Amino acid sequence: MSDPLVVAADRYAEQVHPAPRRRREHAVSKLVAAYIARPEVVAAAALHEAPRHCGFGELRSRFGEPTARLVAEVSHARVRGRANQHARVALETKRLQRLSPEAQSIRVATLIQRTQRLLNQPLMLARVGLFQTCAELAALEDAHPVLNSIARKLCGAASRHLAAGAAQEA
Repeated sequence: MSDPLVVAADRYAEQVHPAPRRRREHAVSKLVAAYIARPEVVAAAALHEAPRHCGFGELRSRFGEPTARLVAEVSHARVRGRANQHARVALETKRLQRLSPEAQSIRVATLIQRTQRLLNQPLMLARVGLFQTCAELAALEDAHPVLNSIARKLCGAASRHLAAGAAQEA
């Protein structure tokens, strides 16, 4: 997408992210742009990890309120802490259900990218990551239907792939 807002967001993301993360951010925004035409949504997809490196005030002044609000919604206070993984996943899925459809779509695009990366991880790490990914995906019912379909098919294929890998190890 050649919209000035999206181009500016892509450039900014390139400045604040290290190279491996930059490629992932670009892949997420490209995936969102394939199905959602609104520039502020695509820009937010490019910037969804930017709050690790800058404040929301900076994002608001550079990219406007709608983009900054979506970035905040997607990246807001992910559940962390000492609770066991199942408890953290349950809390995170409740948070994800409250996201706007646009923010859910961005999150689904990040889950697609995460699932593709998980297949290159050691089996135990991939299984844990896939559990969390599939649980989060189940909570994102209001995301763009095509993105949601892609993510669900990929999650199912990854689950089958990891199950086959576990059977071979046994």
